[in-house]
Amino acid sequence: AARRWPPVRAVAAAAMADEEFPEDEVVAAEDEDVDVEEGAAAEDQDEEAAADDDEPEWDMIEPIEDGKFVVRLRQGLKKPELADRFLAQLQERIDSKRAEGETLIFEDLDISQNKLPSDSLEAIFSALADGNVHVERFRAFGCPTLDDHAITLLSGWLAGVTADNAPYELHLSDCAITADGFRDLIRALEENEAFPAADPKRPGRGKMPLYVRLENNYIDEAAMQQSIDDGIAMKMTKSEHPKFSDTIKVRLLVRENGSFQQHKGDPPAPEDVPDPRPYREKGKGKGKDKGKGKGKGKGKGKKGKGKGKKGEE
Repeated sequence: AARRWPPVRAVAAAAMADEEFPEDEVVAAEDEDVDVEEGAAAEDQDEEAAADDDEPEWDMIEPIEDGKFVVRLRQGLKKPELADRFLAQLQERIDSKRAEGETLIFEDLDISQNKLPSDSLEAIFSALADGNVHVERFRAFGCPTLDDHAITLLSGWLAGVTADNAPYELHLSDCAITADGFRDLIRALEENEAFPAADPKRPGRGKMPLYVRLENNYIDEAAMQQSIDDGIAMKMTKSEHPKFSDTIKVRLLVRENGSFQQHKGDPPAPEDVPDPRPYREKGKGKGKDKGKGKGKGKGKGKKGKGKGKKGEE
């Protein structure tokens, strides 16, 4: 029997409350490696946090071409008031678009590498579950608070999307997901006929399984293999060309040797996870961009390429 997913808004309240994506662009995005290393550049982070107090409020939801929007908040929601501000702006945008009879479309919504509290994650997924929102690429990698509870809420969002607003990519590596959360995610995709959706790059050629990154979580690899054996998921490496399918729901990114690259044991407490190295968007200097630092951006640096031990997104 199909699982009855609780409305995301209800779960959150009970707890407190044709664009193209060329495959080479996807790979380029993954090469922006993020190393979660203990004691990395803590002094720089303290300076940036202090500077945040003096910066004026800015629009966290940025308009781009074709009437779409992006959210560039990787490491940009370190303080509760910033998360609250983002949620307020998100809801305001949703309401504004609804009043105009339009859908709020995010080409990229990136909230990665933030230790967002559970109530903030619940509120975000509650907002995304609004039928007036379409997130094409969702990135929340490197979030140690994105655990099985949060994945259940994310799965509730996915269970309710249609062919018109189904996401194309989910980036959830380096989080705190276990086999239980993974099974909820797979079940939501399996039960929703919106997946697989039409390929955004070549919609006339067929359907493309959802692109998902889950490396460096705490998922029993037997559960991941079972989803493949059941015909719900398939493996994919960066070097492969994407494969169309009318039945397979999800493409799971794996290493070239086929490894799912999962940690053993239980996820650590969020407070025990060291802060990531400071991220500066390439080409950014001074200005209102949060978390981008001073002067020219450091970009990916020498560690941005190659194998990448953790969080290659």
